Amino acid sequence: MDKYLVRLPATERSLPPRASGSRPTCVELFAGAGGMAVGLEAAGFEHVAMIERDRDCVHTLRQNGFGKCVKLKDARVVDYSRWRGADLVAGGPPCQPFSQAGQNKGQDDSRDGWPVAIRAVSEIQPRAFVFENVIGMTRERFAEYFESVLKRFWDLGYGVHVHLVDAADYGVPQHRRRVIMVGFRGAKWFPKPPATVAKHVTVGEMMKQLGPPTGKNGHEVRGKQPREYPAHVASTLDRPSRALTAGTHGPGGGNLTVKFGDGTLRYFTLRELACLQTFPLSYKLPAGWCKGFKQMGNACPVKLAETFGLAILRVLETTQPESL
Repeated sequence: MDKYLVRLPATERSLPPRASGSRPTCVELFAGAGGMAVGLEAAGFEHVAMIERDRDCVHTLRQNGFGKCVKLKDARVVDYSRWRGADLVAGGPPCQPFSQAGQNKGQDDSRDGWPVAIRAVSEIQPRAFVFENVIGMTRERFAEYFESVLKRFWDLGYGVHVHLVDAADYGVPQHRRRVIMVGFRGAKWFPKPPATVAKHVTVGEMMKQLGPPTGKNGHEVRGKQPREYPAHVASTLDRPSRALTAGTHGPGGGNLTVKFGDGTLRYFTLRELACLQTFPLSYKLPAGWCKGFKQMGNACPVKLAETFGLAILRVLETTQPESL
C-alpha cells in the first residue's frame, strides 16, 4: 500500500513543539459529519487534521468552522507522518464490515478501516488514540481479527483498553451501543468513564426542549409517510430512541421514525436527528434530506465523544509523555 501514499516534502512532515498552555492536538480519520470532532474539541483538543473522503461530509465540516484542517482525501492513501507528534489520533473506522445489518465480511470487506487506523497510529506515534465502532465487532465470528487488531497496537507499544458502552448512559437521547477502543503509549489503566446521567434522556424530553417543527434550520417534516416492518420499529416518546442508522438508499422506515401517543408515525426531522446525536443547535446541517439522514445516521454522538475525550485528557495531563 505504501507506494500509493500521498507523500509530502520532508519539511512538512512533523508538528512543531506544542507551546506551553496550548491545547493538545488531534488527527482524526473517517471524520464524517463531525460528531467525534465536536465532542473532542469540547473536551479540549484541537484538530490539526481531519481526513474524510465524502465530499458532502467535508462540506458539512467546513461550513461548521473546521476549515483548512479538513482534508478531502481517502484515508487509505494519506501519509500520516506529516502529523507525527500529535497528541491524539481518533476516528470511527467504517462500521459496515462488522454491523449485524451488513454483509458480515469483516476484514474481507474493502471498507475495513482498521489497517488504516493502525498505520496512522504507527506513523504519527501519538500519546493516545481513540476509535469507535459497532458492538458487532466483538462477536465471535470476528474474534480472531479483533485480537489481531489489538496485537498490532500492542506491538506499537500501546496499552489498549476496550469498553462497550451505551451512549444513553452519557446524556444522549438514543440507545447507541458501541465499542470504544482507547490506547496509551505504555500500559496505562483507563477505566470506562462512569455514566454522566442518573436517568436516560427520552425522545419526548428532547422534542419538548427543541420545540415543534418550524420548517427552518433543518427542523422540517417531510411529506412521505413512513411505515414500520419487522425488526424496524419506530422510537417512542417515553425512552431514548433506537440506534440511528444511515441506510444505503436513503431513509427507510423504523429506526428513523417516531411514534406518538395516538399511534401516528412520522420521520424525525434532520434537526431532531442531530439532537439525538447531541449536536449543538447551531450546527449547520446538509441541505439535502437523504444526505442529512446518512450523515446523522453515521455520526458519533457528540456527548459520548466529549466524555471519553475528557477522560483521555485527564490521563494526558497527569502523566508525563515519556512515562506513557
